[in-house]
Amino acid sequence: MLLRFLSHVENVTLGEYGEVFLPSLEHLQNGRYVVLKRLGEGGRGIVYKARDTVLNRVVAVKMLKSVGLSDEVYSRFMREAQVVAKLNHPNIVSIHDIGKEGDKQFFVLEFVDGMSLRELMGTYPEGKCDMQTVLRTGIDVCSALQFAHAQGVCIETLNLKMFWLLKTALRN
Repeated sequence: MLLRFLSHVENVTLGEYGEVFLPSLEHLQNGRYVVLKRLGEGGRGIVYKARDTVLNRVVAVKMLKSVGLSDEVYSRFMREAQVVAKLNHPNIVSIHDIGKEGDKQFFVLEFVDGMSLRELMGTYPEGKCDMQTVLRTGIDVCSALQFAHAQGVCIETLNLKMFWLLKTALRN
C-alpha cells in the first residue's frame, strides 16, 4: 500500500537477530519504536519496519520527508492521520500512533506482511492474474473504498503500490 522495496540500504547496524538498525532512527519516542529495517520510499515519506516495544508488535513507521514542516503541511499531516484513524475496516491499514522525532513527523501504522498488487502482478506471465485473484482482490478494494466513501473520505489517487495483499491471502 505504501511503497516500493529498496534492495540496498547504506550505513546500517545489524542486531543480534539480524535486524537492521538505521543510525539516525534506531529508536523513536524514547525507545518505544525500534527500527528494524527500511522498507521503501514513496513521494512523501520513507517507510520502516519497526517494533513497538511497549505492545510487543511489529509496526510500519512512515516518516515524512519534509524537514521543518510548514503549518499547511503539518495541518494536512494531522488531518490525514485523524481521517485514517476513523477508518476501521478489515481492508484498510490501521493507524496506531503519530509522533515527532526531532523535526520529522511520522505515522505508526499496522504492518502488512505481504506484497503490493503491483508486485503480485509481476509474478504472473505478462502481469495478468488469474480470474479468482482478480475477483477476490477487486471485491476487497471496492469494499474498502465504499467504506471510506461512506465515512466521507474521498481517495483522490489510486495506484497498484497502494494495495497490499497479506501473505496468508496469497496462499488461498
